[in-house]
Amino acid sequence: MLRSLALTVALVVAPAAAQTRTEAVGWWADPSGSGGADGAPQTALQRMNALLRRQLNNENEQDLRVYSYDTEAPSVAPTPVPSPLPTPAPSSAGNSTCPEGTFEYNLALFDYGGNGWQGGEYILSQFLGKPELEITEEVAQGTMEEGSEQIESFCLENGNYNLYFGGGAEPGEMGVQWLPDDVQKQTNCRGPCDDPAMMVDGLVLDVTISPTTFTPAPTSISAAADTWHKFSVEVEGVPDELFPPDETTNLIVQAATNDVLAIVSDNEQVMDTVVTLINRRKLQASDDRHQVDLTINMGKPYKTCAQVGFTSADDCLNGEGFLPPSLVENMDEAIESGLYAERLKFWGEYYGRAFPDGISVVGVLPEPEPEWIYAPTPAPTITSSPTGTMAPTAAQTVVSMEPTPGDSPTPIPSGTPNPTSVEPEPTTSPAPAAKPTVSPQPTTS
Repeated sequence: MLRSLALTVALVVAPAAAQTRTEAVGWWADPSGSGGADGAPQTALQRMNALLRRQLNNENEQDLRVYSYDTEAPSVAPTPVPSPLPTPAPSSAGNSTCPEGTFEYNLALFDYGGNGWQGGEYILSQFLGKPELEITEEVAQGTMEEGSEQIESFCLENGNYNLYFGGGAEPGEMGVQWLPDDVQKQTNCRGPCDDPAMMVDGLVLDVTISPTTFTPAPTSISAAADTWHKFSVEVEGVPDELFPPDETTNLIVQAATNDVLAIVSDNEQVMDTVVTLINRRKLQASDDRHQVDLTINMGKPYKTCAQVGFTSADDCLNGEGFLPPSLVENMDEAIESGLYAERLKFWGEYYGRAFPDGISVVGVLPEPEPEWIYAPTPAPTITSSPTGTMAPTAAQTVVSMEPTPGDSPTPIPSGTPNPTSVEPEPTTSPAPAAKPTVSPQPTTS
């Protein structure tokens, strides 16, 4: 090995041997001064020292050379280069186009068949209040018409959400993942699937329910009981012939009201709607202004006020600042945003009533004042008072006079003769006893 090393070094440094040796003497110099006739070191170690001296004395940095020597490979694998830090999730600040208070989220849609979702869809909904109440409001929905990948973007406020995806011809080929996948929670299910998540400042996390540090207010009897809640709104711009008080109008109002009230889960929960024409003046009536009286059933077979998160029926009816909102506050918000008018028009067309454009709804009316009542219960059934029971009588033995076939006749007991009222005279009377004789008293002498 040393012979091969010496040959290699000699070949490399041969051009430098012709140079004039004017070397500074230092710690690297050959202290013995021994060498060959041309002044070159004789041993391999000396030749290596000489090469090192020439490198250290070379003033031209471009001529510096690095030489490798035969060495064994390291026994321990080198430490890998650390991976870069994950890319932070997007936020509402910076280049994001999301409005203030919301954050940008990107959702990747996958189809493992490569031919789109074939009628399947995703629905993104936000939980109103606690996730276990299962009260949600739809935020977005969509599908993938073709291909194997697609990215959807959303601007969402902090809160708890549920992402459903499924339906179509091949739901098992559907998948989703929030991006970037090295930062956000993993979605491992395929369609059909419900995937709840907690959105916080651009991050997608698993839903957690933080422990409460306070004692909640006790639930009143009114919230736990079955109650009916009544309030009225005013609808303008619908001609009377298109909004008569009939069954079709009732269906339209039920469906529209169910669409906008978060704690109402079924059309039939809007149990009573009364539509009446409003008189503007005493002698002049408007044919396009109607008062709609609503009655909402917060009881069996639906959830009570307590079951949707309220502690009293008053708060459930018209409380402020609750999540989910109360019935009156929720209706006012839907009227102010135009959502309730839009749903009335939609369901009117659905049931064959083409309402004109520009219909509007006035907020919940102060008169009649919103109120709630306990749900009527069936009147108790009146049962008649029990009649007096006759005292039991002594059992009487009934003797059948006709013999039973196959049995010997039972003899009839002979009756006991009734006693006579006069006792019989005795046949002989006993002789009277003789009267005792009296002894004479003694005489005195």
